[in-house]
Amino acid sequence: MTPENSFNNRKMIRTAFEQEPPLVSAEAFEKLYRKSCLPVFRYLYAYTGGSRELAEDLTAEAFMRAWKNRTTYSGRPDGAVAWVIRIARNLAIDTHRRATAGIDSRADPLEEELDAPAALPNPEMQVILSEQQHIVLSLLGELAEEQREILILRYFLDWKIKQIAHYMDFPDNTVSVYIRRALEKLRRIWPAERSL
Repeated sequence: MTPENSFNNRKMIRTAFEQEPPLVSAEAFEKLYRKSCLPVFRYLYAYTGGSRELAEDLTAEAFMRAWKNRTTYSGRPDGAVAWVIRIARNLAIDTHRRATAGIDSRADPLEEELDAPAALPNPEMQVILSEQQHIVLSLLGELAEEQREILILRYFLDWKIKQIAHYMDFPDNTVSVYIRRALEKLRRIWPAERSL
């Protein structure tokens, strides 16, 4: 190996180790925000039991924390969405703990108005779907934390089993079993007089 090749190899290795984190630039963070703002909000909306105001507040706070800590993120750029969702999840858990300890007195999320889906055929169907959404969001709270989170990721964010497994650090089969068991429990506890 010539001295010039040796120098180039050392330079390439040093450059690989000294790369700046993928979210340092404002443009990269803006791209992440545009890509993941709605999924993070949906996740928090479902995770908090349907509280729109709380989900909006927590989404803003999650992105503020992500912005402040963007230089510490060293994963791949395509994994940054999961990183922000993990920040959001931790914020939601902290907020819930404060609320149950009496530190934060927010309104009951089940008493808040839920937005009905946009293009529904008639007002009666809107009422039915809104009521069912209200029930689903309240019943999610009856599930174990991991089951609830997996259902939110699967059905509110439309993540694939493999994405959830990677995010939760579970085997694919475990995620599938959690989903099946959680859906079975939801079927058992669904109010009988309000069947789908």
